[in-house]
Amino acid sequence: MFATVCRKVYVAAQNLKDDARGVSALEYAILAGLIVAAVVVGVGLFSNALENAFTILAGNVTTAVGGGS
Repeated sequence: MFATVCRKVYVAAQNLKDDARGVSALEYAILAGLIVAAVVVGVGLFSNALENAFTILAGNVTTAVGGGS
């Protein structure tokens, strides 16, 4: 009885090891996670520079249309 159960577990493990369908999904998940991490880091690093650039741009536009002081 125990030998039969062990054999079935061994065969199931071999079939799972040989099945490569989940590997592609895992690779895509890891790649997507890395892309998200890169975007978060990039936004964090450049957020102050972008804020300053848009503040200067808004000031220039306001001055150009005659709304500046």
